[in-house]
Amino acid sequence: MHSYNVYQSPLEQRRLIVPEEMLLDIPPLEEPFLNDNDYIVNPIFMPVIFSGKVLPEGYLKNNPYQLPKLSDVDKIIPNHMTLDTISFLSEEEKREQELNRKAYLYLTSTNPSIIKYKMIDLPVKTEPIAQLEVNPFKNLFKVDSNSDFSLSESPEKLQFRKYWFVNGNHLLQFSQNYISDNWSSGGVGNLNILSNQNVTVNYIKDKIQFNTYLEWNASLYTNPNDTLRKTKIGTDLIRSYSNFGFRAFGKQWFYSTNLELKTQLFDNYKENTQTKISSFMSPFFLNMGILGMRYELDKKFKKDKYKTLKFSVDFSPLSIKYTSVKDPDVDPTRYGIPAGENSLLDFGSTVNASIMFNINRSTSFKSRFKYFTNFDKIEVESENEINFSINRYFSTRIYLYLRYDDGEKVPRDEKLGYLQINELLSFGFNYKW
Repeated sequence: MHSYNVYQSPLEQRRLIVPEEMLLDIPPLEEPFLNDNDYIVNPIFMPVIFSGKVLPEGYLKNNPYQLPKLSDVDKIIPNHMTLDTISFLSEEEKREQELNRKAYLYLTSTNPSIIKYKMIDLPVKTEPIAQLEVNPFKNLFKVDSNSDFSLSESPEKLQFRKYWFVNGNHLLQFSQNYISDNWSSGGVGNLNILSNQNVTVNYIKDKIQFNTYLEWNASLYTNPNDTLRKTKIGTDLIRSYSNFGFRAFGKQWFYSTNLELKTQLFDNYKENTQTKISSFMSPFFLNMGILGMRYELDKKFKKDKYKTLKFSVDFSPLSIKYTSVKDPDVDPTRYGIPAGENSLLDFGSTVNASIMFNINRSTSFKSRFKYFTNFDKIEVESENEINFSINRYFSTRIYLYLRYDDGEKVPRDEKLGYLQINELLSFGFNYKW
């Protein structure tokens, strides 16, 4: 027996044992010299691959317990090039090729354990996949465009029951803010950083509906006119609005009751003084509609799937408004509470309305309206917001808050009277989920 160093690849080699009678009079092969750029194409030097054509048809049937003899090797169907297809080879090369063929066929039939691969398992050559460029900042400020999915196949819809629906909007933006001089909570026009965080939770099952809206709105700014404090709070509002409804008739009308809670988080002072205007739970507002009706509309437009309209209004002919000031340093009369008292309970009627109109994928309009009267004074609030989305994470926002209250002991403005204005233009981060 003779042994040869057979190279499978430039970095791998193994020793092949060949029967001496198969070598004939060919001298032993010399160790080939390989480097990283050399590739051996001779199949005898590569891993053994089973092509499915090793033994002639019927061989195992006729010889079930007998391995093939060397005299039978010529009858075995080759799975590589045959001599008649290599006419360009010299006689010596043909003889060497024939030896390699016989050695291959003998090994695959007598030593199947050395077979590493099967032809059927080898991968089919395909075009290489281009490496994807991963750059999270490349499309950060890219404007989103509407995509046309009219020709795409819609996935099969799965029917399942869902009663709870939760979504939110988180906003952190730079803004320009104008506040009228008679704004009840104090503050001045400025350039500031605005934070607005809100979460909506809805529960719908059969005839029962429950909705809750949580909001925290705050802005921070520097005021060079205030020599006592480097930073001041411009807008500070924590608000919760909830309503519970039981379907009355149709799909839009509900018997309902609602509850609104409102206060702030930080202390706010009058400019260049130690006079505290407001603080946490001072003031604190509670407004509850005891029994009323709720109308709700949820409309989607077929021509534009991004165009939607949601409108709701609560009528509460009988409602309660409670106002309290817990901080002794805050003047309660500023919020309509009689002198010497720290709380006030009013009975009256309330109307709460809201609208959310998605004009298209990039533009939306949101508005909230509240009206309360105790038949002696009235309080009206109107919040309006237009949001222009640049992409999923950035937007420009125009915000206008109008407030009218002829009951608070805020000095009447010469130009605006009892009307209070809070206007804001901002740009920055905006994320919805």
